[in-house]
Amino acid sequence: MEIKRIARDRLLITLTEGDMRLYGLPPTLAECGGDEIRRRLRPILEEAGYRTGFEAAQGRIAVEMRRTEGGGCRLEVRETREREGEALFRTDGTEQMLMLCRRLAASRPADMTILYGGGQWFVRFGERCPYYIGDYARRLDGDAEAWLREHGRVLYRGEDLPRLAAVPLPPGDGR
Repeated sequence: MEIKRIARDRLLITLTEGDMRLYGLPPTLAECGGDEIRRRLRPILEEAGYRTGFEAAQGRIAVEMRRTEGGGCRLEVRETREREGEALFRTDGTEQMLMLCRRLAASRPADMTILYGGGQWFVRFGERCPYYIGDYARRLDGDAEAWLREHGRVLYRGEDLPRLAAVPLPPGDGR
């Protein structure tokens, strides 16, 4: 098991196939229920805390699992700080919005709206927004909300995410 602290609130943990068997991790995290996967990840996070000082117990965490060659996996662990109340964000263009939609499609947030106005894409979250939103968009203040109410148009809601996630990125993106 290789553990790297890549930011104050982020870890990258690489597990071999043997490590996954040792900790009882399935090929995908979705194969376990929430309590069960927390129980299986606890020893890994305790070891990570011992090695790096990362304290997952102080806050909520989000774990993203990606399979690696050779049967192992890479876990990206982030401390989450879900924002309360409605929040509005603007992406830097169509590519960023499509990439955000692909990421959101897995979690399917219930209270989310995608808007378009003045040649720009916006996303509004109700009660909670995902911890990774800052990777794709910038939070806006109340003045932007007022402008968007007047000039923006709702284009998509949360139930449209699977369709949006399937839209190909524009040519030249390289992804």
